[in-house]
Amino acid sequence: DTYELAEESCEDEDLRGDIPYESCISSLASSLAGDPTLASQLRGLVWELDDNGNLLDTIELGILFEPEAEDIASYTSRAHAINDNGIAVGISQGEYTTSNATVIRTYGVVFDGDEVLNLTPNPDLTVAASSATISSATDINNNNLVVGYQVQRINGVNRDKFFVYDMSLGELEFPDDFFLGSESVALAINNNNLVVGYGEVEASLGQRRSEGFLYDHNVKEFNRIGDLIDCDSKYTIVQANSINDNDEIAATALYQAPLRDSRGELVIDSGGNEILVDTVGAVKLIPIEGGEADTCEVPEDEVAMPRQGASISWLLLFSGMWLMWRRLTKK
Repeated sequence: DTYELAEESCEDEDLRGDIPYESCISSLASSLAGDPTLASQLRGLVWELDDNGNLLDTIELGILFEPEAEDIASYTSRAHAINDNGIAVGISQGEYTTSNATVIRTYGVVFDGDEVLNLTPNPDLTVAASSATISSATDINNNNLVVGYQVQRINGVNRDKFFVYDMSLGELEFPDDFFLGSESVALAINNNNLVVGYGEVEASLGQRRSEGFLYDHNVKEFNRIGDLIDCDSKYTIVQANSINDNDEIAATALYQAPLRDSRGELVIDSGGNEILVDTVGAVKLIPIEGGEADTCEVPEDEVAMPRQGASISWLLLFSGMWLMWRRLTKK
């Protein structure tokens, strides 16, 4: 392997030159400690534990292809999530072959027993030629619904688009998100088939602003989470990270807070006023039964985004403060 070849070079006086053997080995060890992939294969693992947290078994997950025996390159698979059925999802490197060459690309996969299933085996040629990552599977629920994202070519640009894969049907679905050219990434799905993640809400040419979303796979409804909280809320949900079976969402919010110095004291401007700065913090969204969406007024210089119907309501919990977000009901 790579380590053995490097060690042999340290043993060869002609190859290591004036460097002492011990120094050569020390340098080798330091480089491998900094980047273990130089001498290691990386594989996803599943740990089986008993009810007391004791380790019962460790299962090594595979990759999408079998390297040649003489191939000493390092290849990677990684597990991101596992459901109660023992099915894991994540990524694996695999081969992509054109008429001219074979290259290694990273794909979203399902690890089902000894099988490694490629969710996106036929990417766009332009995407495969320009992106090392084709797709990623980020989560799976007990209904064997898998979520993640795939890189797609849209209007001449590579964009991540979130997907839901139904293992029972063998169908890969790309729901409508904020707009055609919006990047969107699904991060989690619960056992009620609710998907959360984030996506771009602006179609600008520069850096685009992202916000969290909630997608109800049962009724095929996509919602910007900002449409589910109070109209006058000071929090912008920039990313929805996880959702449990109580439909509670762990998310990231952007808000303005008073500036403080290194000692934690408020910074005041020359007029004696607090200085507000953009701040990022963790938030928790909790559903409220029976809530209804408000009709929010939109400033004339902003574009209103239509609110869609949804079957859930929410409450925002942040630093001990409760902020209501409303149930959206179809009229």
